[in-house]
Amino acid sequence: MNETKTPQEIGTFIGQAIARDVLANSELARAWDGLEPQDFDQIPEWFTLALVQEVEEYAEKAYLAMVGEK
Repeated sequence: MNETKTPQEIGTFIGQAIARDVLANSELARAWDGLEPQDFDQIPEWFTLALVQEVEEYAEKAYLAMVGEK
């Protein structure tokens, strides 16, 4: 990524992408399982642990909003 993105922007993008995959494949579980190793490629290396945790929180919120789980 060339431009700087916030944890909210990155997390929302990741969560929505995961949700689209789950919604497209009815065989996948709908519960939030957390980030997968490949998702971390979207997170800048310089992010601290606290920022990575924020990314995961936003990803989970976006994911749950899309798949209808509360």
